[in-house]
This record gives sequence, C-alpha cells and structure tokens, in this order.
Amino acid sequence: MGSRIEHSVQVKCNPQRAWEIYSDWKRWRSWNGIYGDIRWVEGEPWVTGSRLEVDLLQPRPMTVKQVLTVCEPLHKVAWVGHGVGVTYEQWVSFSPRRAGGTHVYVWIELTGMATQFFGKTEVVRDTIVTWFEAFRAECDLGAATEAQRSASAQP
Repeated sequence: MGSRIEHSVQVKCNPQRAWEIYSDWKRWRSWNGIYGDIRWVEGEPWVTGSRLEVDLLQPRPMTVKQVLTVCEPLHKVAWVGHGVGVTYEQWVSFSPRRAGGTHVYVWIELTGMATQFFGKTEVVRDTIVTWFEAFRAECDLGAATEAQRSASAQP
C-alpha cells in the first residue's frame, strides 16, 4: 500500500525562470542543505530515460537512484526512484498564474515496506516541504533581483 504526499508553492518569477532555477541541479546545494552530490550516470540531464544518483544529506545520509520518466521543460518533470527500501514516483509541474508568478506543484507516491515500518511518510513530507520552501525563496530572490535590474535600466 502506498502513501501520497502533495505540496505546492507560489513563486514570484515566471515559469521560465522557475524552470531555470529548478533545472540547475549544480546550484541546489547553494540554497538548500538537503542534497549533496547529484550525478547524471546515464543519458543527458533532464532528458527522458536519463538516470541520476542523488546523495541526500538530510534527513539522513543516503543515495537514491532515479530514472527520468517525463521531462517537458517549463511544464513538468517526473521520475521513479529507489532508496532504503522505498520506491517512489515524483512529479513536479510549473503553471503560470494569472496574477503573475508560477504555481509549482509536487506530488510523490511512496511504496515499499520501509514506509510502514520506519514512518518515512512524515520524514519525506518534511523533506519535500523544506526543499520546496527553499526553492520558493530562491525563485523569489531571483524575481526581486530581476525587478531591480529592470527598474534601473529604465530612463
């Protein structure tokens, strides 16, 4: 039996900028302490079928292996992953908001015996929320910087 976790954030930048920040995995550690090394071990980054290994630093050190199953830049990305007795499917979507900015929605479905025995659902939920709140802050910082540049460029 699986467990589903959902979370969403509203970011101030447009979907293109939100995707640029999201897809720049090399910079994730600069604004978020959850991930260590991220290695694309097969295929090209952000191409369906590519494989990556992610070293998690929190909630406890471990390596998870993921396969990208869907990647439509600016719109959505999905993968299937495995690690420490858990298999999961995760989707992230980016939708423009009428009022400006972007709605970023994530869901993850967890399966495996470890989810039942170790209370991993709450740990994963906390990790997802922490990561996406840091992502929101990074996007909003970028949106504020861009707005300042635009204002100073006008006569």
